[in-house]
Amino acid sequence: MKTVFVDTSALIAIGNRRDFFHPQAISVRNYLKETKSCFVITNAVLLEFGNAFSSLSLKPAAVKLIEAVRQSAKWSGYNEIQDPRTKNILIDYEKLRELFGVGSYDEPRSSHRGWVEESLGSDTEVRRDE
Repeated sequence: MKTVFVDTSALIAIGNRRDFFHPQAISVRNYLKETKSCFVITNAVLLEFGNAFSSLSLKPAAVKLIEAVRQSAKWSGYNEIQDPRTKNILIDYEKLRELFGVGSYDEPRSSHRGWVEESLGSDTEVRRDE
């Protein structure tokens, strides 16, 4: 599985039909979906995207995309923490375990799952594994 970092400019081009790079961004997005790529994104990118789409007319598109990212296993990096890879590793699991000051990686994994579920809030908002 290919892992791709998605920057703000890509999200803006995907979300704004008037963006010069919109057709290219859609083509790349479709290709990456076909190849079942995993998308890595940071909260800073989501913040920049939300700010760029903060005008009243673009806000619904921004909210929809940000919620999709927050709930999707392909975007959030959620599976990388919950089911550690053995090949093409992105996270130094041993270092993460040390930073948490725990004896087993199961503890940070369990904490992460709890944080995600808590941030999603109510029972009606759940992660979707795609």
